[in-house]
Amino acid sequence: MRAASHVYFASKAFVSFEKVFGRNSDRLVKVLAGQAVNEYLNTLILDAVDNPTFNPSNVRPDVFATAPYFGDYQDDGRDENILAKLRVKMEASIATQRSMKTLIESRGLKLVGYEGGHHVTTNGGSVVANPGIRQLYVDYYRQLDDIFGTFCHYNHVKSWQNSGFGVKSYIGQPDSECPAWQGLADYIGVGTEPEEPADCDEIHEDTKWLDYPTAFKLLAPRGTVVDIFRVDPDGMEIQVAANLEVRWTPFWFHDDAPSLVHGENYLYCVVYATPGDNKNQRSFRDLAWEWNGTPTTALQLDHLKAGDFIKVTRTNPNGTTQILESRLELLWNDYWYIDTRELQHGEYYDYVVEKL
Repeated sequence: MRAASHVYFASKAFVSFEKVFGRNSDRLVKVLAGQAVNEYLNTLILDAVDNPTFNPSNVRPDVFATAPYFGDYQDDGRDENILAKLRVKMEASIATQRSMKTLIESRGLKLVGYEGGHHVTTNGGSVVANPGIRQLYVDYYRQLDDIFGTFCHYNHVKSWQNSGFGVKSYIGQPDSECPAWQGLADYIGVGTEPEEPADCDEIHEDTKWLDYPTAFKLLAPRGTVVDIFRVDPDGMEIQVAANLEVRWTPFWFHDDAPSLVHGENYLYCVVYATPGDNKNQRSFRDLAWEWNGTPTTALQLDHLKAGDFIKVTRTNPNGTTQILESRLELLWNDYWYIDTRELQHGEYYDYVVEKL
């Protein structure tokens, strides 16, 4: 009955969406989900689709979705043989999905993957940090090409301290530290980030698309001042921004220079004008605002990670300087530092956060 109930409520949802988008609209993809390793259950679900008792409107899904993970609760990411074990389980998962594809397509549907990747829940961070996962993921993705029309890897960013599902542990983590990310990039063909020039704090590569500008996100907190340079395909370097203040986060920089040509790659170099040569130190400027009746400022420390220690100094509007934290440990990534001491609503405060 669970399979039949699943189809019954899914068909009601499909009907509701078709009332908005229209029946057989190319703007709507109706997805019915099943289990990646349970062909018997999936057969019951597909049978219920053809049963007017459970699908009285006779509305059919467009695709059938499964989650072809490999590895399970029995695996430990710190096992010295973990990659060999995962390869065996990955191949078994692929074989199961090939059989599942035959079943799904026999009912006139396409098979898609709504999630997938490794599923090691014990020390999973050791799996995605293992250099060998890079080639394993490439092989995994390439074999999925023959099975799934669309596949969604789970996931992009998630702390490795827990499950290790994320190909990156935190936003802004260098590609060089992320073998799983490298495997994904190898498969897609985008490559990993270029080597950073010695005189550049951040490097971005972008492609002009049709008549739209190139755009990239600056990994900098509010109040940071930057200079931005563009290197054109002919090697010419042009300064496209000088003393640009990052006024909010996240901050997107757009470059709509007329010299850009569709399909060509452009290299951008971002140099921090503040805080100078000290890359362990960031400057912030924030406005005190009312929060629960208390004037408050909040600094997003997304350039740091859990386990880092910081020193926080505040310069008040009257020019006096206070050390707010002499040695504060960050307990999680994407940390927000909140300051409510001696603030006046509507005044600006300057902060320096130094990584110790």
